[in-house]
Amino acid sequence: MILTQVYYSTPSAIFQHNQETIHTASTVMAANLIAPDSLKNGAIDLWGHVKVPRIDWAEFGTDSKSPWVTLDSSLKSGSNATIYPYNFTSWTGIALQNIRPDRKTYFTMDYDYVDLTCTLQSSTRNPVDILAHWTQSEINVEPFDHHEDWIAKVIAQNDTANAGSILFNRTVKAYGRHVPSPRPASSFFKFAYNGTSPEGKTNQTASHITYFLYGYRYNETSVPQVLQCLPAHIHLELQVQCQSYSQCEITRMRRKPATVTAQLVLEKKILPAPRCDLDYGGLVCLLLNTKTLEFFIDLWATVVSTPTQDNGTDPFVLYITALKNNGYETINAKDLSVRLTLAFNAYWQAILWQGQTVLTDAFDSSQSLSMSNTETREEPNTPIYRISIPWVVVLITATLALLALTTTNIVVSLMIISPDLLGYVSTLTRSSAAKSSIIPYHVETGTTLDGAERDRLLRDKIIRIEDMRPSADVGYIAIRLCEGKERLSFGEPRRLRKGRLYA
Repeated sequence: MILTQVYYSTPSAIFQHNQETIHTASTVMAANLIAPDSLKNGAIDLWGHVKVPRIDWAEFGTDSKSPWVTLDSSLKSGSNATIYPYNFTSWTGIALQNIRPDRKTYFTMDYDYVDLTCTLQSSTRNPVDILAHWTQSEINVEPFDHHEDWIAKVIAQNDTANAGSILFNRTVKAYGRHVPSPRPASSFFKFAYNGTSPEGKTNQTASHITYFLYGYRYNETSVPQVLQCLPAHIHLELQVQCQSYSQCEITRMRRKPATVTAQLVLEKKILPAPRCDLDYGGLVCLLLNTKTLEFFIDLWATVVSTPTQDNGTDPFVLYITALKNNGYETINAKDLSVRLTLAFNAYWQAILWQGQTVLTDAFDSSQSLSMSNTETREEPNTPIYRISIPWVVVLITATLALLALTTTNIVVSLMIISPDLLGYVSTLTRSSAAKSSIIPYHVETGTTLDGAERDRLLRDKIIRIEDMRPSADVGYIAIRLCEGKERLSFGEPRRLRKGRLYA
């Protein structure tokens, strides 16, 4: 057993706002959106990274350490936990490096994701009601394109069209060009938090401090639907197994309490407090009302924009809502939660990990600055064979039979003293122009047949081949057909021998 280090994309990395952030996030989101369902919902992402299954951890409590959940090859849980229909937490997997291709590798690593649970809000039946609900004293919604006093004026006029334009008509910048909204089917994605009411209501728990609002509509005149999506920060410990020259897979997983949570940050139990600026921050900054979250939500509109379809239906809206017609009321909030979770985690992971997201060489030994390391247990890839008794018996029997035949062939070859003759012997018995009338050494029938056919014709005949000049330096071969041990009638013929010259 060998102990080495493996590097993996760490969830404790820091967001950094730069050109690579925008381009990588846009590339990852667009590539996954147009990918076929077999890849989009498969266990391996487009770049060969292993994905993490999405499990309903509520069965094991909220923040306590859960038991290990064993996964088989079909990603079905070995416990009572339920895997969601879409199976995974994100479109993207975890990039790995320094994997030895010729060994089996086992290791554990940490993983964080945000699980979104969305519910339809009954109070938001039209844009005016949506804005009126959001501008109450206890609810703060960002980002808005206009000041709240101007919004209040629109609401007072009961202008549904203008109120709708505030929600949906946003101009985003994608790759240097401005893309206007709305489109025939459009959506918005904002974050909100509950402030302190005049009655002195305190802030809610960490999972409810910041939540998201996702809205969509089929066209400019249809009734918009708004869902409130509560985020839950899930921290996991994963056990990973990598076969030699093969893909890695997650074999077991369990939930663990996160070391840095939004609640601990608010209670000032994390010192120094995490830095959450516009262009700098960690995952916990997305669960609080911070500049990092504001940048994150603003950039979402740019990343999911499609400049080539100025008047077409937004494909991200179609995917997240599974929209096929204008029947928004038929959309299942749980299915939308699953799809929005997939897209949401793929989005922030692409921003967080940047170039690691599209890294394809798991055997590279170099370590990126935003990667963590973990100790691995490696086993040499030594083949192990199991004996098969029937196969061994057949093998030994066949080997002994071949050995016996080989020994017999050697003995017989040593006993043969006559020279080898090329071709069929029966061919030598053909009739010739100078045939003798005294010595019948030929056969009158079958003269024109070839060797094999003539051999079948003479299969019952005995052919004698002898040396008629045994005392001479060069022997003379005579051939005749005879019965039994009959010899030639003249001279003293002898058998042919190896090494003698014959005419």
